[in-house]
Amino acid sequence: MRKIVEHVVQDKEEAQDYLNGREELTEYECYKTTINHYKKHCFNWHQQEYEYALRHLYALVNLCQGGYHAQRITAAMDDVCYFRE
Repeated sequence: MRKIVEHVVQDKEEAQDYLNGREELTEYECYKTTINHYKKHCFNWHQQEYEYALRHLYALVNLCQGGYHAQRITAAMDDVCYFRE
């Protein structure tokens, strides 16, 4: 998740804020789009070895709430994730 956030934000210090924050979700469409893309392209969290990925989903909420569009977030996933369903 760190690589995704850093790729989107392009600033390591600012990325840390997105990784540590806990924003309230109001950007549901952005989150839904990014979470589905994350599942398909980064982790299959139904497999036990990837359960830890669930602990980092709040970072996607933070990015959506921070004004980043789903398209930018999913493009970052495509650049840094290696899992394919």
